[in-house]
Amino acid sequence: IHKNFENFFNIRFKGSEGVFEGSDSEWCHYNGFKENDEQFIKDCKQACYYYRTGTKPKAIKTQFWGPRVGSQDKCIEKAFKYFSNNNSLNEFLIASKCRYGKCYTSLKIIDKLETENVLKHHLHLITSYRPSDIIAEWYDTVITHNDFNWDVFVHPSLQNKFPHAKTLDDLNKNSKGIVIASTQCLIKKSKINDEVDYSKYSKKLQNLKFGVVCADEDDVGNNKENAINFRANNLNYENVIRITGTAYQELIWESNKFNDENTYIFDYIEEQKLKAQYKHL
Repeated sequence: IHKNFENFFNIRFKGSEGVFEGSDSEWCHYNGFKENDEQFIKDCKQACYYYRTGTKPKAIKTQFWGPRVGSQDKCIEKAFKYFSNNNSLNEFLIASKCRYGKCYTSLKIIDKLETENVLKHHLHLITSYRPSDIIAEWYDTVITHNDFNWDVFVHPSLQNKFPHAKTLDDLNKNSKGIVIASTQCLIKKSKINDEVDYSKYSKKLQNLKFGVVCADEDDVGNNKENAINFRANNLNYENVIRITGTAYQELIWESNKFNDENTYIFDYIEEQKLKAQYKHL
């Protein structure tokens, strides 16, 4: 059972190298916390369940808040209206300040498109040139928020880190949910780092049909060869949401691709206006 704790819940027991230096009282250590941590107790129960049944326990929904009034709700409605009109481009840009909640807002757009039967396909792709920076946030939002009930698919090498996720090997044409994969994977780059090789999954992803593709940190990918053009890389999808915390001029102002109809910008100026508007709350 100790092995299951360590493999699936990042729990380290006394005697693990480097964990309990200078401590004689604690018998285990969990994500930097000692054994009396509340989350540790919850995950211990889930690890015991896995040990007894051989089945991974379902994630516990802990987030119940809705879209923020005046910002996230406006973005969701604007994107939904744009995609519902069957525009030929079918790309929407969210350019907003850090901590705006781009993951949650984008997932709510997808959720609304599904609920209102705008999409033909209910498998969606989250991709980025910097996947290590974004995977945890997307995974946590899908798994822990009560608004979402999707499966999450990640590279097999990441399954221990994200125990409630399925892997890219589990994907087929009937799959539904959220796929998180690197942009390098889509354009057949061999590796992101020295450990993970995504290239063998390129063809598999190209044979699937996605409802929405979310390109996170797109200001990075915009400057990379082939990253901006999903069609050129034989990806099948209905709509694209491009997401950036850095409003970059090339896409917004210097091309005909994005305009007021298919762009939502929330910067520090907009944030201060919103605070002034709702200061009485």
